[in-house]
Amino acid sequence: ARHIRGLSYINADITLLMHRDPVGEWLCLHADHRDEFAGVGVVESIWYDTGGRFARVVESRLANPRG
Repeated sequence: ARHIRGLSYINADITLLMHRDPVGEWLCLHADHRDEFAGVGVVESIWYDTGGRFARVVESRLANPRG
């Protein structure tokens, strides 16, 4: 993934898909992102608890030049 300096991002939409309710107090998030030069980015994260994977989140975002 490339980081483009001078940009901030507007969250266009966020989708949360839960396979089950989380268990316990401890959570782990594994996130990855991809920034495109056309001004669109995607963030995907997998959520884990002590019982394993329980959710996935996908976020679309639009690049916004910092002023």
